[in-house]
Amino acid sequence: KIINFKRYGEAFPEKIVEVNRKFPHMNDPKERLWMEEWFDGETIGQEKFDQILKVIDWLIKFQNDTKQSAITEKEIEQEVSEIINQMKKNEYLNKPLYFEWIKEYREFFKNNILYWTAMHGDFWINNILLNSKTSKVKVIDWERYRKKENQLNDLMYFIIRLMTKSKKASIDLQRLENFLDDSSDKYNQILKLKKKLDSHLNCNFKMLLFLRAYMIKRILEKPYGT
Repeated sequence: KIINFKRYGEAFPEKIVEVNRKFPHMNDPKERLWMEEWFDGETIGQEKFDQILKVIDWLIKFQNDTKQSAITEKEIEQEVSEIINQMKKNEYLNKPLYFEWIKEYREFFKNNILYWTAMHGDFWINNILLNSKTSKVKVIDWERYRKKENQLNDLMYFIIRLMTKSKKASIDLQRLENFLDDSSDKYNQILKLKKKLDSHLNCNFKMLLFLRAYMIKRILEKPYGT
């Protein structure tokens, strides 16, 4: 068993609630203190490609099981407009190159369809356990779970954290420049996932395009954009 306690709140709970999550509805309960079954596993290795593939398979199933409506061109236009307005106010991102990256992101959606799905919100190796005997994947820490988000968010965050090899939560502009070098060994390794992602997203998966757009969005988020 494992005991979970939400850090935010005032009064300390008087009892422990037992929770049994049912995939894919994995959000945390409303109670501040709860107990659930633990999973016998270890965090995946950043250099173990077979483990990475198992995690991607888990994410694909999670997204297929929570798939909702298609993201419309109008919704993308609204998102891009908000991003551009924020970039103009950010001294690091107010550069022609970064505006071109966002325009490329917008253009992709004119010929391709992606979907709204549920989102874990903190999908990286420290929150992913793999049982070496059963090959089953368990994802923990659902504090940032959302019922409806762009299906790229969990995927790109997972890939970014693999590429940067960092245990820190913050992502800054210098790291953006470093790992977006598409001649790097790490980037070329990640490209091996492309065939699987092409099939899942039903498109020619533009790895570099999505990484660039997602990183800009992350930088603009607080505390990343401050």
